[in-house]
Amino acid sequence: MCEVGLASAALRAQLLGAGGVRLSHAHSAVRKGVEMTDDQQIQDRIEELVEREHALLNAAAQHSGLDATEHKQLEAVKVELDRYWDLLRQRRAHEEFGLDPDNTSVRDAETVEGYEG
Repeated sequence: MCEVGLASAALRAQLLGAGGVRLSHAHSAVRKGVEMTDDQQIQDRIEELVEREHALLNAAAQHSGLDATEHKQLEAVKVELDRYWDLLRQRRAHEEFGLDPDNTSVRDAETVEGYEG
């Protein structure tokens, strides 16, 4: 995992895409309904997203906040993190009760973000 203090202009540029939010290969797969079928893949994706979140937060601290595009990115990263954590929890619950963890799916953002804590 990269150190928060190592965020650079190159990393910030990598995080930005044409529409403001860079969709990674794995994120694109989730959006198209393709499920990740391995807990380690899901955990790896969570770690990547946490790195992106930290890079954005570090950029905010170094540059007096985030611009509108970066705010949009940060919100998208947070939602994606919630969706992957939800998927991992689903898989673990299935395993705990003797069900097939491959019968889980990534829930849409509205469902995951609508949970009450």
